[in-house]
Amino acid sequence: HLQRRFFESVSLWPTETPPQLDHSVHILSVPGENREAREIGRLIFDLVRERGLHFADIAVALPDPVTYGPLFRETFAEWGIPCAAMPPRALLHTQAGQAVRLLCQMLVEDFSRARVFEFLSVARPPFAELLGELAFHAQPARWDTLSLQAGIARGANEWRERLARLMTTVEQNTSTDSDAAAATEPHILQALVLFMERFITDAQLLPAHNSWPSWAEQTLRLFTTYSSPSPLRDQVCDLFARLRQLTMLTESLSLREWNTALTEVLLTTPEVTEPDPRPGVFVSDLATVAGLPFRTV
Repeated sequence: HLQRRFFESVSLWPTETPPQLDHSVHILSVPGENREAREIGRLIFDLVRERGLHFADIAVALPDPVTYGPLFRETFAEWGIPCAAMPPRALLHTQAGQAVRLLCQMLVEDFSRARVFEFLSVARPPFAELLGELAFHAQPARWDTLSLQAGIARGANEWRERLARLMTTVEQNTSTDSDAAAATEPHILQALVLFMERFITDAQLLPAHNSWPSWAEQTLRLFTTYSSPSPLRDQVCDLFARLRQLTMLTESLSLREWNTALTEVLLTTPEVTEPDPRPGVFVSDLATVAGLPFRTV
């Protein structure tokens, strides 16, 4: 149906024979926007390496450029896929900016379970540095299931108490279960317990109220500890460094007030981009892509 409607020639008269099905249309379904962007990046590499296409022959049509544009741009940059020039974004709409926003929202919401895992999916913490040998068992998707199983909603005490209770249950079940998959469960849970204990302990060092420069300094410390390095993270860190110099702003702010102010600053600060001289994959909204010729969309 898609091939006939989108890619075959249109005629007022029905054809005698229907078009033969080929491989011009593929339907891809993966869980989550991050996985979607990475899978599309893999397909683009396959098209270039195996089918002989150029990056400029390919377009990605986005239903929502504000949501998807930064994600695809950063994923392609990470993988070395050239991307056609797009208008500069606000830092808030970059992956690093979203990581900061989610970090502050998570603290405002007292370690809301949903917000914690949303932050982990965007910030991609350096688990090797944080967990050492247990980094191999850092599996946020499995952690999400385990925390749901533990009945966690929000609150530092709830995280600690209910994870400890679940650990006891899992260890008892493992001692009577010979299944190999079950044997890894305590290690995955142990990695979660260790990560959350360190995360909560570091976050609880933040006071209830603080000055603008002090909020900038302490948020920067927490952000750099629990997010992976990237050029855009460096830009967010530079912004924090400038905010720390605003010593005339001595008014005491609550965490919620700081979150609102920081979001506004990120929204009004554009990212700094270096133009890519290479012709690249065209990433834009659906209406713009629809009027241009490409070999693959």
